[in-house]
Amino acid sequence: MKRLCALLLCIQAFAGDNPPLLMGGVGLFDIGSTNQGAAQLEYRGGHSCYHIHSMAGMTLTTNESFVGYLGLAYDISIGEKYKLTPSAAVAGYAKGNGKNLGSFIQFRPAIEFTRTYSNRIRLGLQYSYLTNFGTAHPNPGVNNLMFLFGIPLNFIL
Repeated sequence: MKRLCALLLCIQAFAGDNPPLLMGGVGLFDIGSTNQGAAQLEYRGGHSCYHIHSMAGMTLTTNESFVGYLGLAYDISIGEKYKLTPSAAVAGYAKGNGKNLGSFIQFRPAIEFTRTYSNRIRLGLQYSYLTNFGTAHPNPGVNNLMFLFGIPLNFIL
């Protein structure tokens, strides 16, 4: 555990103005169809190249569906306090008691709008879509909406 903390602190040292974030969220999964409740947890790397960040996350729904994903996010500053962050990820989906999305492998484009506070904490909304992009049948896709809270890892460690 000490080595992991040391590694994360080392990564933070190179992140400069963009520290790694731990993003948490609650909201709705499969809006307009089953309207399942959902919780999301995401790590967003702080070291960025041209404002591009790596991300890894997971979502768990009230119907015991699970989504794990890896991807990239791009921060676009809107003034000093707001960020628009489009992202794209490859995901794995286990349906549990939820909707059949046709395949384990899914794609997860998302867009979020957050307010960034002086201590780098973020608060905002995220819309994401989960789809197999027609690589399997069926391909119903699901719309998701999350209320997000992001906290820099240096607050936690």
